[in-house]
Amino acid sequence: MAGALQNAKRDLPKIRDEERESRFGQVYGVSGPVVIAENMIGAAMYELVRVGHDELVGEVIRIEADKATIQVYEETSGVTVGDPVLRTGKPLSVELGPGLMGNIVDGIQRPLRVGDHISGGDIFGGVYENSLVDNHKIILSPRALGTITHIAAPGSYAVDDIVLETEFDGKTSKHTMMQLWPVRAPRPVAEKLTADYPLLTGQRILDALFPCVQGGTTAIPGAFGCGKTVISQALSKFSNSDIIVYVGCGERGNEMAEVLMEFPELTMEIGDRQEPIMKRTTLVANTSNMPVAAREASIYTGITLSEYFRDQGSNVAMMADSTSRWAEALREISGRLAEMPADSGYPAYLGTKLASFYERAGKVVCLGNPHRQGTVSIVGAVSPPGGDFSDPVTSATLGIVQVFWGLDKKLAQRKHFPSVNWSLSYSKYTKVLEQYYESTEPGFVELRMKTKEILQKEEDLAEIVQLVGKSALGENEKITLEVARMLKDDFLQQNGMSEYDRYCPFYKTSSMLRNFVGYHDAAIKAVTQNDLTFAKVKDSTSDIMFKLSQMKFELFVAGASAAALSFQAQVQRPFDIIWGDRPGKQFPAPEDSPDKTVYDTIVNDGRFSYLTRAIKFVGDEIIDVLSDVESRITFFAVPDTALRHGRRPELQGERDYGHMLELALAGTDIHPSEVAAIFGNSVPDFATVVLAIDQVDDKFLDEDDPDKERRRKIIRIFVYALLQYHVLPFEHDLFSLLPNTTYPTHLHIPHALGGHAQRIRVAHRFERKSFQTFVNHVSKVVAGDVRVKNGIIHCIDHPLIPPAPIFQELFFLQHHFSTFTSALQRTGLTDNLDLRYVWDKSEKKGHLEGTTAVTVFAVPNKVFDHLPERVRHFLFSPFGTRALRKLLEYHIVPGVVTHSDFFFNQTAETEYFPTPSKRCTCGADHDDEDSDFKKKKDTRLPNHTVYWQAEKEKVTYPGHGKKHGGFDHYKTAVHVNGDEVKIPDGIALNGVIHVVHKILSPCPSHDGNIICDLVEDDDEDQVAQKWKQWLS
Repeated sequence: MAGALQNAKRDLPKIRDEERESRFGQVYGVSGPVVIAENMIGAAMYELVRVGHDELVGEVIRIEADKATIQVYEETSGVTVGDPVLRTGKPLSVELGPGLMGNIVDGIQRPLRVGDHISGGDIFGGVYENSLVDNHKIILSPRALGTITHIAAPGSYAVDDIVLETEFDGKTSKHTMMQLWPVRAPRPVAEKLTADYPLLTGQRILDALFPCVQGGTTAIPGAFGCGKTVISQALSKFSNSDIIVYVGCGERGNEMAEVLMEFPELTMEIGDRQEPIMKRTTLVANTSNMPVAAREASIYTGITLSEYFRDQGSNVAMMADSTSRWAEALREISGRLAEMPADSGYPAYLGTKLASFYERAGKVVCLGNPHRQGTVSIVGAVSPPGGDFSDPVTSATLGIVQVFWGLDKKLAQRKHFPSVNWSLSYSKYTKVLEQYYESTEPGFVELRMKTKEILQKEEDLAEIVQLVGKSALGENEKITLEVARMLKDDFLQQNGMSEYDRYCPFYKTSSMLRNFVGYHDAAIKAVTQNDLTFAKVKDSTSDIMFKLSQMKFELFVAGASAAALSFQAQVQRPFDIIWGDRPGKQFPAPEDSPDKTVYDTIVNDGRFSYLTRAIKFVGDEIIDVLSDVESRITFFAVPDTALRHGRRPELQGERDYGHMLELALAGTDIHPSEVAAIFGNSVPDFATVVLAIDQVDDKFLDEDDPDKERRRKIIRIFVYALLQYHVLPFEHDLFSLLPNTTYPTHLHIPHALGGHAQRIRVAHRFERKSFQTFVNHVSKVVAGDVRVKNGIIHCIDHPLIPPAPIFQELFFLQHHFSTFTSALQRTGLTDNLDLRYVWDKSEKKGHLEGTTAVTVFAVPNKVFDHLPERVRHFLFSPFGTRALRKLLEYHIVPGVVTHSDFFFNQTAETEYFPTPSKRCTCGADHDDEDSDFKKKKDTRLPNHTVYWQAEKEKVTYPGHGKKHGGFDHYKTAVHVNGDEVKIPDGIALNGVIHVVHKILSPCPSHDGNIICDLVEDDDEDQVAQKWKQWLS
């Protein structure tokens, strides 16, 4: 027995050596990255092996008898026949754990106790990785389970330190923060869900027309130079994902170097701090000069890393750039294995390989506790040779993915980026995202459909234009072509290298699209209903088209809801307002309420919620006016449907409320710098203020701001003045608004307008067999004569804008009065028409400086253009400055405001006398009871007067009016020196503007009774002689 035991002990080393040798095989043959090894009995498919004396990493991909085919992931130079091949007994796996987002692991938390049961996928700790990924969850491997027998105390550990021990079925398992997982095996999940939240990329064309979901699959095929890598990197930088896994599969080394250089410098805003994007990014680099077999492994490594972070409850986006080079690696390995080639030499199992990769994307319920959901989104770039989308890789990919972003070489050559072809691309996720769009951006689904229709029609029309020319198209088709051009240039195209356009938030994308489609619909309506040509429409809306093209330059402040609201108020314009009537259903009016005051009627109607906010913000001052049952008032109410769109397009860029606000502050101790601190360089309009009234406290009145009450006071003065301008101190229904052109409001600016109230201008138009009433030219009464206890309410489609001083009003209308305003500046007469807010340093108060009451007879540019050439050159030469000044002074009546209102400024010297009735060109019947009103007033030119005369005529429009069989309208005509004023009663802050159709000449004729006019038909020598006599 003793001898046998000794013999057994002597044989033990030999047995151990035989076991060790059985793990080794020998190299039988080498063909590039493919190595054939013999004596490999016991090897398994996809087992990891070490080849040669340098222990090169390889993977078993085929087994025949005792021979195994191995693809080596490193350079095989130097490997010879007979070299050892070591089997590891493990598949190709990736280490998963803390440190993937950074390099420091400084602690672990302990949510579980000894004795608790734990299973695969349960979270048993957390590690602070960096300031962006501040809680890297430590997950038990999916294949493990048991009862906790030991858990490490909080502290600092290495990733390979044992932090958890479990026992199951009498066996003890030890776990570190790191776990190994085979890259080819999908990680298990509890349940797969339907993805329903968009993957926002910041690229307008992708988010608006071809959206992807978090958990979706996307392909980006395109030829070389089309921008695949730039789009992939843009998604990595700006998408709404928690974790980014960027796989460079066979990419050029300089592209990966560019990623490594740019990503650490790029930041994203988290709360009030900036964080480098690199902190949420993992890069898997496999450049084109690395062994070809390693490309396949890089794709699987990337998706395994993505699944690991998904299991933590994160939304992961994986960018694979490019899957074509991965497929090329498969083709090369397949060729070396002598496998039967399929289309273009690719292996027959190419589609299966692609499908197994893309199917690992999705939205899932993660394994283990606590309950959590995660997503993996895959965006794979494809590089078909020559941009041919029939390439086998592209075809196989399109049969799997749900979103196709096809890049167009022609667009890239025209420098149109992103070069996504909107005709070829598609998304199958639009249906599942409709609920999201309706909850965040109502109406967006319809906008997207209309946009696609416009682009499709443009493509069809392009062929016709090439054959017969654009002029052969109808007006609607011309509009479609123009809007499609605007969409392509200013919406679909995006500058990824600029600060303002490299990322576009979805609210901005939606707002821009809403405006382009709105312009298209408005133009179609104008052409169809008003018998206009598109050329005329385009000419009259050139400023709007320019503003549309400038929307993309609006900067985005991340995380600022107030900025989002401000942007919507600025760009969401109802462009159809310029073409005609809005549908009445959009502008509701409250019902007659004889038992309710104006205030009660407005605040109890939910359709006037924005206006109610403004009234309540001002408080008792305006509430008392609207609630006073002892008075009778008229209130112009603006419903929410009008206010939410912001200022009317034709008013954009012309003026703001700054002049009115400054003058309203006259006599107070409020410095202009305080106003600028709140509103910036320009004061927003009423619509913007009302839209943001509920955010005023948050934006302007911080609780820690010691001046919050003072700022509130400034804003209240502004809003109060605006509301006062919408109130008339008398009750006026639409019929009683007919006799006069102007009416006083509740708004008084100290010392302005000769101490009288600011006025509105009412105009009436007979359109389409109906009578329309307009206030201040642009605000249309869409629902009038709502009778309440203390007056009447008229609903208007745009807030009323208080006028500026006369000179500023004329200056705003440069295309009509540039010559007149230039002449006023040239002769130093601007102070006679202007009224400014000046800060007195000594008194520390603001006061008004300038002219408080004046009448001016404004001369438009066309009148100056028709002057005799010699006279025009003389007036605007240095020698004619004196004559030009006298001429202008004769057009200014200081100290008097001569509105045509018979009951305004009755202190003026007047004369009444009957005059013969004049026929109206409208074809209506005149009433015999006409009246006339005449004034003789001194002008700014000494010893010179003008004769101002107003005539009021009542005309009846036949065939309208059920009870009376007609409709009465009062037409007021104003004459100066016997000639009719072209446009009377132009309201201004400090006076009135009458637009004349000829220059008023102060030069007396020979008989001394008649004013000689400067007209083109006069003999130039006679005119020059008269001027010479007058100047002497």
